[in-house]
Amino acid sequence: MTAFDWAFNINSNWKIKNRFLWEQWDMNYFDIATGKLRPNNQLQNRFLISGPANQETFATNIDLLGNFELLGMKHDVLIGGDFFHNGFNGFNENYTFGVLPPVDIFNPIHGVIDIASLSQLPRDWNFMRKEEWFGIYFQDQITLWDKLHILGGGRYDWANDGSSYSDVSSDAAMANFKSVQNQKFSPRVGVVYQPQDWISLYGNYTESLGSNNGLNNTGSVLAPEIGEQFEGGIKTEFFDKRLSSTIAYYHLVKNNIVTTDVNGFSVPIGGARSRGIEADIKGRITDQINLVATYAFTDARVIKNNDGILGKRLANVPEHQASLWGTYNFTDHFKMGLGGVAVGRKSGDPGYNPDVVLPGYVTMDAMVSYALPVNKSRLTTQLNFYNLLDKDYYAGAYNRYHITTGTPLSVMGSLRYEF
Repeated sequence: MTAFDWAFNINSNWKIKNRFLWEQWDMNYFDIATGKLRPNNQLQNRFLISGPANQETFATNIDLLGNFELLGMKHDVLIGGDFFHNGFNGFNENYTFGVLPPVDIFNPIHGVIDIASLSQLPRDWNFMRKEEWFGIYFQDQITLWDKLHILGGGRYDWANDGSSYSDVSSDAAMANFKSVQNQKFSPRVGVVYQPQDWISLYGNYTESLGSNNGLNNTGSVLAPEIGEQFEGGIKTEFFDKRLSSTIAYYHLVKNNIVTTDVNGFSVPIGGARSRGIEADIKGRITDQINLVATYAFTDARVIKNNDGILGKRLANVPEHQASLWGTYNFTDHFKMGLGGVAVGRKSGDPGYNPDVVLPGYVTMDAMVSYALPVNKSRLTTQLNFYNLLDKDYYAGAYNRYHITTGTPLSVMGSLRYEF
């Protein structure tokens, strides 16, 4: 991995910023995955995914930032461009069904698979993918009377995305590679009004372009997802900015989500809508105590689909979620924290069975840290405890056959040196 981040001040009003990241991964998969249940609802199919893969990613952007006054108005300007590349440069795996015996979900027997013999199986499924994005963007934030802030801007994207697969060879997958280029201008506008120093009213509107949805059963590249969002809310600050709060309403619509037509082919005609209310309050209650509390109500549903799930809730999105986190500073150097997250129940598989529901849960986390001055520098040691009560819960699901259990009690330590 190689990365850098630098900035150059042209003068007191203008500067240039640039970031770059390059990563390359060589991976070797060996995974036994589970498939669908058999008609008896007891035996579950298993299959093998194995083989080497190579992934390369690089991204960069360059920005010109400036501020000036014109006709009594303050302007904060941003002009820039970015580029992103991600690709699997040849991907081979054994994606064989029927090689492994099924597992009895009510009486699983472990240790019956001959790993050595599986390692000798030939590769029978080859996949590759490449995604490239180039965008240019601009925005201008105008301030009037130190109370009204107006933001206007947008970006134009060129997105080239493609993939292919073959059950013959990696060369055949490369020969079958198909890509499509999508272009779109996405506007962004917003306004903030501060009638008093302690209160701000805001609203914004934006659009977005997503990557395409892969290939359908005929090998044609599917159209990209298109998003549209509106948000509005109120921000407040009290007690000399020791306590702040935000309450917001948002409405997000995403189109061209992949769904299935009457013949079983994938088509990008699906649509989803997510709207809800988010609220948070945070502050320094005393010189020692800091608290953060959040709550979110989310109504996320399917609004366009051919699979008979119109109006159903989106998978893995709880209707209610809340958190509370607090820290106590015993001294200038020693601090402890405790908090929890409450997540309501959520759909686990609306595409196949809308009745699959993951139960809600509550987890607790904690932390302890000590900061030691070292001359003019600072060394901080910290321990974080996740799922402090070792709660059993389901974090999410890919579908009704692949449900992810939550992480058990875990501890992470860190050292941070600031100079």
